[in-house]
Formats: sequence, C-alpha cells, structure tokens
Amino acid sequence: MLRFPRILFFVLSVTCGGALAETMKVASLSTVLTDIAKNVGGERVKILQIVKPGVDPHVYEPTPGDISKISEARLVLASGLGFEGYLEKLKTSIGAGPDFVVAGDVIQPIFVNEEDAHDDAGDGHDHGHHHAAGTGGKYPDPHWWHSIKNAGIVTLQIRDALIAADPAGRADYESNAGDFQEKLAALSKWVRLQVAALPKNRRVLVTSHDALGYFAADYSFEVHPVQGISTSDQPS
Repeated sequence: MLRFPRILFFVLSVTCGGALAETMKVASLSTVLTDIAKNVGGERVKILQIVKPGVDPHVYEPTPGDISKISEARLVLASGLGFEGYLEKLKTSIGAGPDFVVAGDVIQPIFVNEEDAHDDAGDGHDHGHHHAAGTGGKYPDPHWWHSIKNAGIVTLQIRDALIAADPAGRADYESNAGDFQEKLAALSKWVRLQVAALPKNRRVLVTSHDALGYFAADYSFEVHPVQGISTSDQPS
C-alpha cells in the first residue's frame, strides 16, 4: 500500500482547497470604490485595481491591457455621473461579460453651473470629465465620495451587487458591509465634532480643484475653488 509523506498530503490539500475557493474578480475604476469593495468583499473577492493611487482619474484612459483585465472580471465598479468619460465606450469594447456597478446610479447628485462643468483650458479639448447630461444649464457634480452619507449608500449598492453575483457569500457580504457602515458612522460623528468647534463664519474652503461640493453641502462650508471641477481647468 502506497503512503504519501505528510508534507505532500499537506501541499495537495492546500492546493486543492485553494482551487475550490477561487475568489471572484471585481475590477475597479476608482480608488475609493476599491477601498469600499475590499471592505465589503473581504477574502471572497479579488480586486483588479485598474485606476491605481497616484493616477489622476480626470485624465485616465483605459489601455488595451486594462480592457483585457476588465473583461476577466465578474463586476466592474465605476463612479458615474460623467466622471469616467470613457465609460460607454468601455462597455461597448468589452461587450457581454461583466456587470457594471455605477455608483452615480444610486446617488442624489448636487448640480453645478454649466460654465463650471466644462474644461476652461481654452485649447478646444476636454481633458477632464465628460460630464453627464444636465438640465437648465446645470450638470451633476461627480465627486459624490466626499460625502460620508454617499459612501454608505454605495457600500450597500456594492454589497447587493456582490450578493447577486455570489449568493453563497451573502452572510459574509452582509456582515462586512455592516462593519464598514459602523466605521463610516463613527467617522461621521468625529467629523461633526471637529466642524462644530469651527465658528460658522470660518467655514470657508479655498481649494485648487472644485471637488468638495458634497462635503461643503453636508457640513455647511463655503467653497472658493481656483479651478473648476476638472483638474485640467486653468485658473483665471
């Protein structure tokens, strides 16, 4: 009778077990969505971080290699509200395959004036957001993640998308999402305490890039941006 050495049995067990517990691939077009997905997905998901830290998402365009990686995913996470100007073209390029989870679909956006929503560089090219269609000269601000409340809404959206794609992981996703919601609630309480210590007449933000509209709306700040809502806008 053949006997396997114990170490060989151990290696075979780990290898086979790993094959059975293959993680679900989730592609992310946002560092914020990557963070939320890691917290909610835990060990059941593998995040394909397409837009990495240090990359300006306003000017990013998917490479052929990126498109190939995204095609392998079960889900694709995007910010929406016009933030990824390439999004519709990307969906067409990929075709049938991954499901797109767009955060902007569940967010109640705030709106900016038309002149603030377009590139003012004066060179005839739009290097920033290809903004979502607006009405009455207003366009949705795509920087939804600067509101903790919005981050909580998107957390639940991602939880539900993961459950739909991987029903066996429901308990894990619900537990992880609940834990992350508690962290967001604690963060919200901390921010309000810090803001309360600042007199209302001093709640003024001068920023290089007009991306803090949601934060300003939540905590009653007045924002004076040097640039518009695209990093490519040139200050006057």
